[in-house]
Amino acid sequence: MKHYYRWRTVKRIRAAETKYQDVFVEAAERLLGTQYYASPATIKDSYDEVERGLRDPNDPKTKLQYYTAMSETREIMGTAFAVRKR
Repeated sequence: MKHYYRWRTVKRIRAAETKYQDVFVEAAERLLGTQYYASPATIKDSYDEVERGLRDPNDPKTKLQYYTAMSETREIMGTAFAVRKR
């Protein structure tokens, strides 16, 4: 799941409209001191791996793993559960 957490960090930074070339450097800085820390190049590799996994129609198990990992991901991806008002 290290790739997922790196990917999620990049998605959050990109949501803040950070320039694409700065995203992976900023992600490395935010992950410093965690078990998910890596160089900006490695974080980009992790990001690309998760993106490929989410797009691969022949690998639904990986896609499901990423989509259901955390509620924040469902919000980022636009798949959050709607709350019904009564």
